[in-house]
Amino acid sequence: APNVSIVDVRTRDPIVGVGIPCRFEVRLKNHDSNEVRGLVKYYVDVDDIKEAGKDKAIKTVPILLKGGQEIKLPDFSYEFRQPGAHRFQVKFDSDKLELDNFRHLVVDVREAVRVLIVNGDPRSGPRKWDDECHYLRGALEPAGPNSDLIRPQFIEESSLGEFELAPFDVVLLANVATLSDVSISRLEAYVNQGGV
Repeated sequence: APNVSIVDVRTRDPIVGVGIPCRFEVRLKNHDSNEVRGLVKYYVDVDDIKEAGKDKAIKTVPILLKGGQEIKLPDFSYEFRQPGAHRFQVKFDSDKLELDNFRHLVVDVREAVRVLIVNGDPRSGPRKWDDECHYLRGALEPAGPNSDLIRPQFIEESSLGEFELAPFDVVLLANVATLSDVSISRLEAYVNQGGV
């Protein structure tokens, strides 16, 4: 009997932001020696994929798989409008073995990622690249349509002991040689509460 399975579903973007296209990658495999035709359907935040007999797929793609073939579908792009956890589902309508015809993926959509960078060796002067965070600043503060997704804040090592870490998703120590006992305690508490 024909059997096609969805073998993988993932986002191609390490961070998914509100209003920024998220690219999904889907792989299918035909476990039969004969070719199989069917439809791949995409769903977002749907509890019941059929309601009152109407399919709620946001996109449907016809597929032809040769015997034994595994393929990666063209990326599917979707823009989430709200932050939070969202459910992405893919279904392949063709064979009767339903168990492997359906895949779910929970996507954590962020309004922003707040990053605190602690500069352990700040420098000023004509050679800006001597500063420990010069290139890091350029990487985390890019210009363009997605520039608001990562929100870095730079501080010097001496300020870390007085700084509130809880609002940040990530704390990065750049060439910090030593830390005060207060800074160590605050970092330990931050990590114990799930900070990175």
